[in-house]
Amino acid sequence: MLELSTIPPYANALWSISNPTTGDETSVYHSIREIIFDEMTHFGLVCNMLTSLGGEVKLTDPATVPKYPGKLPGGVRPSLDVYLSWLSRESAELFAKIEEPEDPLAYRGDGTSIGAFYDRISAVFPRFADKLTGDRQVTFPLGKRHGVGNDIIPMKSLTDALCLTMRTAPQSHCRRTRIQRRGPFRVGPRLPAHRLCSRTWLRIAVGGAAPPLREPPRKPPCLIRAHQPGQHRF
Repeated sequence: MLELSTIPPYANALWSISNPTTGDETSVYHSIREIIFDEMTHFGLVCNMLTSLGGEVKLTDPATVPKYPGKLPGGVRPSLDVYLSWLSRESAELFAKIEEPEDPLAYRGDGTSIGAFYDRISAVFPRFADKLTGDRQVTFPLGKRHGVGNDIIPMKSLTDALCLTMRTAPQSHCRRTRIQRRGPFRVGPRLPAHRLCSRTWLRIAVGGAAPPLREPPRKPPCLIRAHQPGQHRF
């Protein structure tokens, strides 16, 4: 449930932006929103990988439902305590830490970054090639509105599985240098994903020329309840 666990922190930050259609907040709102849809795509692809092997996606199992504050699943960034909050300097720094690779300039596949996590999945998947069924697959055309490469597609072979893991990692967490509406396939050096966007979050969060952000009262461990109907602008 790694991808599912990253969506609520980003969504909470998105919902805290008070004027998403005016001023400097507009670019930050749309950047975070696109990242959320990236994560939704990754979640759908990972679910297809699991069900193709005969596994079952358990969204309501207490053992797999994300808990906040808490750790990311799969041993990713074990030193991080991930929490729900409005968009602030602290939450922007948290997002940057979630997304960064082991080294900004030299990605390592044996570490604790999300990109390394997907590399490990790619390494072991060939062992289960004979178990791939291609059954119970979900498809959804997210790419129509959120960029080429964001479609949720079925996994029917080992080649599909390896392509999906390599497609998810560059788009999200270790190799992409900037947010691109055209999708993840024009990539540069292996730099932190959403890195430029994280810098934008920091610029907005620390103030300066940026308009103020609405800060709902803290209600740990979950701030989603502090938002009223009509405030969620997906």
